[in-house]
Amino acid sequence: MNRQMSRRVPLLVAAFVIALFPGLGRADPLDVSPLLRQTLAKNASMPALWAAIIDGDRLSALGAAGVRRAGDRTPATPSDLIHLGSCTKAMTATLIGQLIDQKKLAMGTTMGSIFPELASKMNPEMSRVTVAQLLQHTSGLEPNLDWGA
Repeated sequence: MNRQMSRRVPLLVAAFVIALFPGLGRADPLDVSPLLRQTLAKNASMPALWAAIIDGDRLSALGAAGVRRAGDRTPATPSDLIHLGSCTKAMTATLIGQLIDQKKLAMGTTMGSIFPELASKMNPEMSRVTVAQLLQHTSGLEPNLDWGA
């Protein structure tokens, strides 16, 4: 399994958990550690998996499997602090997809039309950038901006 695919597995596991356990929403979170252990056994290159499902304001499922660090024997636990990586891109794309489904946005919608109050202050080229260009990383924006500057 390549590195990019192995990064997607935890999200896929969470989706499978939702599909396999439709009765979630109990007072105590469902322990999905056994399912994570099964998945981890098939993907030996990963040291651990963590999963959580939030249903409204309630934690419905939670689990961990594996070890905290490759080469270490310390078991992973649901209370470990972990780096989630670059999940904001996937979350943003999902929200944009929902807005497109609701006909509030389209792939051809421009930044100028999304932010009309800022359009006159925008670089004219940025004003013409579309949602599709932003999602496809073809907008011409500089990568890895220093947001603190």
